Amino acid sequence: MDDPPEATFDFSYLTANGYLARDAGGRYTVGGRGFTRRWNGAAQVPYLYMEAGGLFVTYDDEAAIAAKVRYVASRGLLGAMFWELAADREGVLARELGKLPH
Repeated sequence: MDDPPEATFDFSYLTANGYLARDAGGRYTVGGRGFTRRWNGAAQVPYLYMEAGGLFVTYDDEAAIAAKVRYVASRGLLGAMFWELAADREGVLARELGKLPH
């Protein structure tokens, strides 16, 4: 692996550089570059893990954003906070945000 373990990657970097790949349904649920994508059910978020190096990468994907949208809608909240929309250069995550009721 070329990147140092303390590196910070945004969603677009993960998808563009093969850390995440699309599944048969077109969603980014497949780990790459030696990483396995896993899901934390309690937090409703994915993470990538490489057992050989003990490397751990956290991020939001479509499923995590969809879970957040469902939570906001079910609680009647007026909004939610997330890290950085600019990290979603292809608009993959923004499409899930667009499902919030207006």
